Amino acid sequence: MTTGKTHSTLPPSAAKRWMKCPASAKYGSRPSGPAAAEGTVAHAIAEEYVTGKLDMFGLMEKLGMVVKQDGQEIEVSEEMIAGAQEYAALGQSIIDKLKGENRPAPVEDHVEKRVHAKSIDD
Repeated sequence: MTTGKTHSTLPPSAAKRWMKCPASAKYGSRPSGPAAAEGTVAHAIAEEYVTGKLDMFGLMEKLGMVVKQDGQEIEVSEEMIAGAQEYAALGQSIIDKLKGENRPAPVEDHVEKRVHAKSIDD
């Protein structure tokens, strides 16, 4: 498994960097280290679980798998699996709470959906 994710030129997680240094968006940032690679793998697994691409059995099968990410070999840990479960549970509890409130429009689940902000970045 590789995450195969393409990243935005202006990712929200890096806003502190690209807002202070706009050129960093054009020329990129330094290469990812082991911690960033591990975080990317953990997030990819959580995303697969929370979006239903993996069920609980599929999630548990990932445990111990070694994933290549940014030139690093990352082993899927119990902590990553637990994090995916916690992420899914938290997201579901928020959605359930919002659906229980009187709102002018129905609550829609858009967890882990790519959004576009073409006004600031193609």
